[in-house]
Amino acid sequence: MQTQNEEMIGVLTAMSIVAKRLAKQLENSEEEEEVNEQNETSFRCSGKFKEPSR
Repeated sequence: MQTQNEEMIGVLTAMSIVAKRLAKQLENSEEEEEVNEQNETSFRCSGKFKEPSR
């Protein structure tokens, strides 16, 4: 029974580590998106951006 408990603890710990890494990656991705959107808006407002003609 002890070995089974230790194995379960190991699996749960590994899952926790992976979940934490994924959450951090998602957070960084969302922050990058916000910065990109702000930069795009600033660029358009500066008058330097021209819509492509069709």
